[in-house]
Amino acid sequence: MSFGFMGKILRVDLANGTISEEELREDVMRTYIGGVGLATRYLYDEVPKGADPFGPENLLIFMTGPLAGTASASASRYSAVAKSPLTGIWGHANSGGSFGPALKRSGYDGIIFQGIFPKPVYLSIEEGTPELRDAAQLWGKAVPQTEDLIQQSSDKQFTIASIGPAGENLVRFASIMNNTHRAAGRCGLGYVTANRGGDHITGYIEGPTFIDTPFLLVEDSKIEDVFVANPKEAKVLVDMENALTMFDAIGGCKFMGILLKAEDFIDLITNATGWEMSIDEFRKSGERIYNLIRAYCVREGVSREADTLLSRLMEEPLPEGPAEGMVIDRDTLEMMKDAYYEFRGWDKETGITTREKLRELGLEDLINDLWARI
Repeated sequence: MSFGFMGKILRVDLANGTISEEELREDVMRTYIGGVGLATRYLYDEVPKGADPFGPENLLIFMTGPLAGTASASASRYSAVAKSPLTGIWGHANSGGSFGPALKRSGYDGIIFQGIFPKPVYLSIEEGTPELRDAAQLWGKAVPQTEDLIQQSSDKQFTIASIGPAGENLVRFASIMNNTHRAAGRCGLGYVTANRGGDHITGYIEGPTFIDTPFLLVEDSKIEDVFVANPKEAKVLVDMENALTMFDAIGGCKFMGILLKAEDFIDLITNATGWEMSIDEFRKSGERIYNLIRAYCVREGVSREADTLLSRLMEEPLPEGPAEGMVIDRDTLEMMKDAYYEFRGWDKETGITTREKLRELGLEDLINDLWARI
């Protein structure tokens, strides 16, 4: 077992009130790394196509990366993944603070919640022992009150992730909060937490400019003219997306990408996991995870037509600044999409990852799902 991982996932079946552990295979860890990659693989495999994001088939997955809980700087982030109640497709949010390392040190790389509990509960992991507890006294409380009440119930110092009244009242953009003020704030995963019947998890153990910088292992980030659409420069976006995705997989803060060299990140991963990884493998892992995310969205009905921009960006000229008067016209957008799809290895008509690219990334098991209906 790689020493960057605990090698275990905690599965909480809220419908039955049962808790179980399952081993995490080494080959799966190496393929999907951790964090958003590993969580998305579980989501793809276990949440069926067309599942109701508000229903019992949806999962809520918390997942750490291999650097969580290590001495690596700015690598404490955890990912939360579910089918989003806000968008109806893949949903992901992440947060920093001490919750990710606390989860790892409690003995688990991640937690999968499934089913819906008939009443509010919270999961406590104390000295490596998980237990579902009644959360009736916490329901309706704001996050700071919730954390105070839990801390007052024990003489031990817990690290807590929770929701507040927004999640409890099923606001579709509700956040999951940890360490009082840190938020996993995208895609409405606080709603999914409440919809599970869940409320809190506790654990206890004894804007810089990114373009034109050596950022995140992007080899050539040169943009000749930011006001002119250049199809060749679509590769900058592809490379950056792949690298950003890897940061969500390892649990790293993206701002560290402007402080460390590519070799530094490879050394961190190697020292944490024992894996020998090259820069090319780092990029390829990010590309694999990004295409897995795309596959989930495609399976839920996303196509080329959905890859668009807000109407105001294409219809309302910018009122001021260096780009005053500019809009993004439809022809330019479609031209840049063609270039982006070419670099991505996506079919230009459908926006689906090609069979060849899926095989190249080791995702051939997705081919039938994505192409059977074409």
